[in-house]
Amino acid sequence: DIVSITDVGKMHDSFETASALRDYGETPIVNIAINDRSEDELRPYFEQARRESTDIVIVAGNRWNRTLKPTDMIKLASEYGLNVGAVINTNAGDPTQETELAVKKVISGAGFFLTQPVWGYVSADIFREGIYRALDEHIGRDLPIDIYWGIFPAKDLEGVARLSKSLDGVCVPQYILDMSRNGTNGVEISRGLFQEFRSNRESVYVTGMRYDTIRKIV
Repeated sequence: DIVSITDVGKMHDSFETASALRDYGETPIVNIAINDRSEDELRPYFEQARRESTDIVIVAGNRWNRTLKPTDMIKLASEYGLNVGAVINTNAGDPTQETELAVKKVISGAGFFLTQPVWGYVSADIFREGIYRALDEHIGRDLPIDIYWGIFPAKDLEGVARLSKSLDGVCVPQYILDMSRNGTNGVEISRGLFQEFRSNRESVYVTGMRYDTIRKIV
C-alpha cells in the first residue's frame, strides 16, 4: 500500500526517491529519524516535505539521544501542514504503555501509524482496539486512524530472534518460532500473514531490504 523510505542521513536522496516513486504511481512515505540531530537540523526536512507534498513518518532512530522527543517533532512537523505519521510497536512488553504513547502521538498531530512487524491479525486487531479505547478515554471520542501493519519477510526467523535485542520492536513470538522449527519457511509464514491482513482489507507494508524476498510475499 505504501513504500516507506529509510532515512540514510541524506535529505536529497530521500526526497528524490520519493519523487521517482510517485512517477511510478506509488505512495511514498519518507522516514525522518531524530537520531542525534537538533531541531534546526530537522526543519529543512519538514520544509522539503511541504514543498513536495510528501507524507513523512517520525522515528527516533538508532542514534537517538533523547534530547528531542518524537511527540515534539510530530507536533513541529504538523505545524508545517504535513501529513505526519508515527511508529508503534505491537510487540511492546507493556501494551498499555504503548497505547498511551500512541495516544500522545495522535494528540501531537500524528495522522497515521506504521507498526513494527506484526505476527497475527487477531492480536493486531486487539492492539488497535486498545488504542481506540485509550483515545476515547483521553479525548472523549473514538478516533479512527490509518494503520499500516508491518510484515517482516525473514527466511531465517531463528536468526531474527537472536538479533531481536538489537532490532528495536522486532520480536518473534514463540509460536512463530515453533512453526519455523517444524519446517515452515519464514517467507511462507510472512506470505500467510500478508494474505490474512489483506483478506481483512487492512493496509500493510513489507519491511526489509531484499526486493526478491518482498516479491515472494506480495
